[in-house]
Amino acid sequence: MGLIVYSCPYVPAELIAAYGLVPSRILPASSGLTGPVDVTAGVCPYMRGFVNTACAIPDVRAIILTTVCDQMRHAKDYVDRWTSIPSFLLNVTSTWQVPEAIQLYVSELKRLGRFLESMGGKAPAGQTLWRVMETYDGKRNKLRLLRSNLKARDYSIAIADFGRSGEVRQAAGSRISTSRGIPVGLLGGPLTQRAFNLFDLLERFGGEVVLDGTESGERTMPAPFNSQYSLEDDPVEELAQSYFGHIPDVFRRPNSELYKWFGREVDARGIRGVVLVRHVWCDKWNAEVSRIREWLKISMLDVDIDGEPSSMARNSGRIQSFMETLS
Repeated sequence: MGLIVYSCPYVPAELIAAYGLVPSRILPASSGLTGPVDVTAGVCPYMRGFVNTACAIPDVRAIILTTVCDQMRHAKDYVDRWTSIPSFLLNVTSTWQVPEAIQLYVSELKRLGRFLESMGGKAPAGQTLWRVMETYDGKRNKLRLLRSNLKARDYSIAIADFGRSGEVRQAAGSRISTSRGIPVGLLGGPLTQRAFNLFDLLERFGGEVVLDGTESGERTMPAPFNSQYSLEDDPVEELAQSYFGHIPDVFRRPNSELYKWFGREVDARGIRGVVLVRHVWCDKWNAEVSRIREWLKISMLDVDIDGEPSSMARNSGRIQSFMETLS
């Protein structure tokens, strides 16, 4: 099958697919209490859930990790020490404003290509990579069209399903958006599948999520590719521009593009309150809480989660109180 699993949005699915392998960006169901990563103090529950989930998938060929956070960087140590599954660590520099930064990312993508060959992939010949990129671009355009029709939870689930399967489809029971509640935006790290209950909690207390700015939501979709390419253009350079050059994130230095993107979306969608979602032990989002609160012109609720049902139950009262202040 040649299944290659990953979690980070800076891993281009197109590159993996062009090598004849199957890319799958997975979200763990929970914090994954069984597997190579034990319940250990100081270990991010999302990292534990991802690694344990990835290692439990039958026939997984390899796991790709990145350096966007220290926890995922150290995840490679767990995979290499406690499993026989090959892993690859993609270096994604936090610096982005200098030409050398994007060239480093390009070189890392080419190094990833050599790793994929060692995993049984075949280097794409001719315009193969361009063709794969065009296919993914068309599917993402189709995915973006769903935003105006689906409730935020269902749209975010569709995004997650596309990352996992490479297909655009609506889950059974998907609901049409009515936007009747108080417009709320989400910002923060990736959601586990179980954390999607946050959408339901906000709706129960009078809110309507109109923007999923978490790492697993629409914020981390790459930019559309340049369709006016020539045979001399390097598709890997285009991948780098669409992913590294476009996706805003908290780990960037400076991370001003994250604030610009979120500010535009808050204004455009009439958002009245923001819920910042961060995982326990996530240093980067934890360090940003005060700055985001000071920068926002609207109310913000800071919610920490650990991937277990108790997270939502623990935050339920705070979410209700928050929504009451927006009424």
